[in-house]
Amino acid sequence: MELINARSAKLFFENKVDGEHTNIQVKQKFNTRVHYHDGNKCTCVYEVIVADVDEELPFKIDVEVVGTFEHEEDMTQTDIHIEATRQLYPYLKSAVAMLTGMSGSPAFYIRPHEIKPEDI
Repeated sequence: MELINARSAKLFFENKVDGEHTNIQVKQKFNTRVHYHDGNKCTCVYEVIVADVDEELPFKIDVEVVGTFEHEEDMTQTDIHIEATRQLYPYLKSAVAMLTGMSGSPAFYIRPHEIKPEDI
């Protein structure tokens, strides 16, 4: 499976947490969807949302990357979904780190995320 192109579709970061040394606990939620096109091509949308555990603090990261792929004819949709997200993960991770780092905050690195067949 070959990645043809990738782009950041959504970049949102809000951090209005008061206090220079405030520690917060965050949760991460990943969303993925794959759209299939004619000619063995597909588009994968991969999103991560990071927010404080209780969703009470004004802290949120919402980043979405989109990749277009060409896949082999004999690949199952499950295999395509898993491979597309595996290939897009580094783009998602770097987009989050870049966005948070450019804001003047320390760069935030999302945890590894692996999709399993039963998750699809």
